[in-house]
Amino acid sequence: MIRSAFLVASANGLGHARRLFYLHNEFLRQGIKSEILVNSFQYDKCRSEIPKEELDTVLVSNSKFGLDGPHANFSDLEDKTSILKKIQNAENVLSDNTIWPASLNDNSFVHGHFMWIDYWRSLVDSGMVLPPTELCFEENLGKNVRAWFGSRVFGFSKSNLVDDVTHMPLIRYPNDKNFESYKRNWQEIWVSVGTTKDKDFLNFDSTLKFLVESGFKIHFRETKLMHDLKVLPGLVIGRPGLGTIRDCLASATAFLTPPNSNQQQLNDPELSNNLEVLSKAGLLPCVGSIDVWTLTQYSLIYQNFWLENSCPISEYSNRILQLISEKRK
Repeated sequence: MIRSAFLVASANGLGHARRLFYLHNEFLRQGIKSEILVNSFQYDKCRSEIPKEELDTVLVSNSKFGLDGPHANFSDLEDKTSILKKIQNAENVLSDNTIWPASLNDNSFVHGHFMWIDYWRSLVDSGMVLPPTELCFEENLGKNVRAWFGSRVFGFSKSNLVDDVTHMPLIRYPNDKNFESYKRNWQEIWVSVGTTKDKDFLNFDSTLKFLVESGFKIHFRETKLMHDLKVLPGLVIGRPGLGTIRDCLASATAFLTPPNSNQQQLNDPELSNNLEVLSKAGLLPCVGSIDVWTLTQYSLIYQNFWLENSCPISEYSNRILQLISEKRK
């Protein structure tokens, strides 16, 4: 029986933290003692999704602990001792897309759709320079990871690090059910640049001009605002991070990354993988054929894909808890 868990989010982006926050809430609901470590940006964005009486279970730190993504900002000035001790003494550790806790705890499990070691290794293989000591350190941690809960839909096809992969569906968050009651503005398009605020995603001039001339209204909004505004657009254009894609699938909202976006995402192992999955599944509309009727058809396709490839958070967490119980030392 699992009595407690310590959750650690990758510091790069919001999606890593949001997934764990919902698991954290579900663990607490089931009577499992749970604490979660995030950075200040993630905390500010997700604070409203944590019950007020449970805010003391959230630890916030911007310190650098291990290999992470290209957009993470770290500081080495903070006192990290108390956090590292908590991880070292935890009954179980579940981290999302980062494995450094495995250097501290023998019962460390990884959650997420890829490993940063695979991400950086792909870039190094293509000529990018990264300190080899960091890669070697991450690779040596592989033997300490008890299991990896990877996405069966958007996960990298092969990891250089962990062989024991349990393929998981996408998570249906409790508030996803509210999407059905929100108003849909079919002629409204949201440009979602993601939490990394890539400047190039603000330059959609040719794409936006065509759509505006076709009668669409453009707003620069993150998909997380769907719940705040209680409204859904007909289309989301933006950076193909899994958090944005997940929200689009859950709300049956078509997603498109513009043809004139910069080369960065094509060279980004995570983003290019997500685009490949969307393309093979027939989930990427052609910008030249976008109209309201087309978006309604894609909405149905998204809805069916979502139902086939996701499960409720309660079912998801129970599966994770069972496997942790089976695989822990």
